[in-house]
Amino acid sequence: MWLVCEDGSIEQAQAELSKLLEKYNMRTSDVSPLQSLSDVVKISTNLKDGEFPKVFLPIDAHIMEKSKLMELVEQVPDELQLAKVEERKPYLPIRPKSLRKEWQYDDEAYNFIYDYLSAFTAFNFTEGMKETLQKSRTRVIRENTPEELFNFLTQAATPANFRRFQEHELEEIFYRRITGWGEQETKEIGEVEDDEGPELE
Repeated sequence: MWLVCEDGSIEQAQAELSKLLEKYNMRTSDVSPLQSLSDVVKISTNLKDGEFPKVFLPIDAHIMEKSKLMELVEQVPDELQLAKVEERKPYLPIRPKSLRKEWQYDDEAYNFIYDYLSAFTAFNFTEGMKETLQKSRTRVIRENTPEELFNFLTQAATPANFRRFQEHELEEIFYRRITGWGEQETKEIGEVEDDEGPELE
């Protein structure tokens, strides 16, 4: 989970998010790895038995300023094109403030390209942020084939994430995900055309 905050508000966001996580007894796997494994077993058992779990999965929490996140989103299409021309792995470094045992900036940046392609999901975005994201995704799917995007994804992945995407089901989910980006664009174009058309009585 990434909490996107206004520029200059990371410390305030950190304090507010920490209180919420504590209130709902949510924590990261770094705090107690053995407890996290135990919780996963409990959750799996509950779900298998048709019961709603009473504990949460460990959360991977980060905080980013809005301007930095939108800047990265806008840079993705150009970086993919440049990587294609230069025949290299696409790379956009990202260093959010992350909750480990404590809040910290990790020593090494990780690759935003992987998150963008694999799982980045907008939640409660402003209209301007939604528009920025959709423009970026529209360019990405127009300028690259699905196979090229999957190749970019695996190039940008860590070894552990690379192994995950060897599963055929995850690969299928990826292709459905990027197909959805094109469907979203078509839907929005249709809505605009409807708004500009004659009114029906």
